[in-house]
Amino acid sequence: MEDAAGCGCVGRLWPCAQADDGFTDMPEAPGTAIEEHVTPTPTVGFLCYSAAVDQPMRGNPLLTGTLWHLTTQMEQVTFSLYVNGFRFASDASPDREVCHSLTPFSLVRNCNFPAESNHRDLDNYKMFKLSFLARNQFFYFGVAIGGGSVGEAERARSNWVVSISDAMRIVTLSLFPPFHISCQPVVHVPSTRTRLVAGYLIHNDDQTTLSVLYCELHGHRKACAEMVVYENCSCLTPVMNIVITANTACSEKIGINCTCFTIDQHEFSARTMQERKLWLRAVSNLKVKLMNAAPTPDEETLAQYRSAIREHLQNTKGLQGTETVNDPLLPVCKRRTFQAPLPAPPRLPNMRMFAPPPPLPPMAPTVPDEGPMARPDVPSRPGEAETFRV
Repeated sequence: MEDAAGCGCVGRLWPCAQADDGFTDMPEAPGTAIEEHVTPTPTVGFLCYSAAVDQPMRGNPLLTGTLWHLTTQMEQVTFSLYVNGFRFASDASPDREVCHSLTPFSLVRNCNFPAESNHRDLDNYKMFKLSFLARNQFFYFGVAIGGGSVGEAERARSNWVVSISDAMRIVTLSLFPPFHISCQPVVHVPSTRTRLVAGYLIHNDDQTTLSVLYCELHGHRKACAEMVVYENCSCLTPVMNIVITANTACSEKIGINCTCFTIDQHEFSARTMQERKLWLRAVSNLKVKLMNAAPTPDEETLAQYRSAIREHLQNTKGLQGTETVNDPLLPVCKRRTFQAPLPAPPRLPNMRMFAPPPPLPPMAPTVPDEGPMARPDVPSRPGEAETFRV
């Protein structure tokens, strides 16, 4: 991949000097030390990236080899992995080439097929699955065991899925501006006073577009809590509010090194797996409080919540991948600026949205919510497999 010429922030909304999440933090109480942050120049609008599948591949292949593609039958293909996607062509028909871009909402994981499936020869392959959530699209590939040992085929499959997941991670990181997760309210923005945690997330808008938005989770109020979604870290232009109740569906997507999760019908991608775990834990804790009819927290209680989140961040700081890729690996779409009103929380706890989001396509099946707490963040590893019936 070629390095971006000059400043790596060219074409971005965020200047390269901006290494944090927003303005100077507001103290929680008199005498409380204020965390020092760089105050960036306020920005307008937000970034929207194209998630079209037919984008040109970048640079030279990272990995090239022979795989078997499962359609109505198994066919041998030459597969090439690039930093932003992959292409493959059948060895029998090399002119029929498939080229597909990767996005933050791409998943890869191992899979198995039961012995009673329609493809009885699949025992001769070690299979893996590539999923594209926005399009509900799947590809199945396999490594032939052949005359080699099962262990060799397992290692070859592991090499493929880890390499593909690494490419997906690079694509995801390339879309985020430099920032730190914030627990403190923003000075001169009263709507952030009940903030618990805030940071950038990627929102899956539709089949062809993604948006990088600044999300802020608030403490609960009576029968609901809310996540306010802003255009950027200035927190001046809200895009939508997502109401969180005891019945809100909250789950992670399963894949190797996957950072995707859902809140009701909204699909998000965090910067790292650790940040995804933080968001899921925070939402789940709010759901538990709502299920138990906990009273609305006062300033002192909010300070305790923030302290617990801050302690978690400090304990996992060395694990958080805050590195950035200067050159976005998806093309920037035309900026869209729109503003939704920011009313008070609804009176009815079963209300889901203050302002409706852009229409979303049918989603791929999600992992069901397992009780009051979200599913533990245990990613699929090369040795773990998903079982499918065909």
